[in-house]
Amino acid sequence: MFDEIAKTYDETFTSTRVGKMLREMVWEYFYEILPQNTALNILELNCGTGEDAIYFAKMGHRVTATDLSEQMIEVFNEKIKNSEFDSMIRARTCDFRNILDIEHPEKYDLVFSNFGGLNCVDTHDLKNLSSDLNRILNPNARFIAVVMTRFCLWESLYFLAKINFANAFRRNTSKSLEVKLGNNIVNTWYYSPANWDLIFGKYFEKINMRPIGFFLPPSYLDPFFVNKPALLSNLFSLDKKVFKIPSLAYISDHFLMDMKMRPRS
Repeated sequence: MFDEIAKTYDETFTSTRVGKMLREMVWEYFYEILPQNTALNILELNCGTGEDAIYFAKMGHRVTATDLSEQMIEVFNEKIKNSEFDSMIRARTCDFRNILDIEHPEKYDLVFSNFGGLNCVDTHDLKNLSSDLNRILNPNARFIAVVMTRFCLWESLYFLAKINFANAFRRNTSKSLEVKLGNNIVNTWYYSPANWDLIFGKYFEKINMRPIGFFLPPSYLDPFFVNKPALLSNLFSLDKKVFKIPSLAYISDHFLMDMKMRPRS
């Protein structure tokens, strides 16, 4: 299903104004926390067309980037072909639920997944992922995920304004929702930061949390702002001002959860 949208993914999300702004928020956090003079070994889950992996490589880090979609990986490989980053990135087709099936030459210092890739599975699969990551990470390694929340204030206000009460609070459920992706339907689970902490708490402890998209709208509303660039820029400025308020992560479009490996017994 993700193969179908691979060729247009950058056009419909990565390169949109909202998409760029949301990603810049995430990169701002990494700029704060990543070492400037030490190369990390990074594993990326759900890498899509590779924008984040290229960002890490530009900062001097080694990246193993994985995605379920062969077509996403093909688009990614075309981006880095004959580039200066080619030697720093390994792109692999792999479902993160089977992350142990690919070769891992060395353990990782950081695992990252961006923009709701991990929302495509249920709690059971996430707990299995937590156990798998425990086996391939270095001590004190970080696990950072950007996850779609169970309650997005922007989305609720948008649907309430359209008198669409059925969708105004659609995310607030522990069950999966059928979300249209291209011509396919993807079962999607939404998580609160508290849920996330419980799911991964056996092997990881929370370090930090940030809101991603409190003032900025969800990316599917980007067309609404095509002729309103000043308004969107103002919302982006407001988002940056509240970026360090963890409590807003509960009601933003996404939350960024930064966790560290617990000491192994």
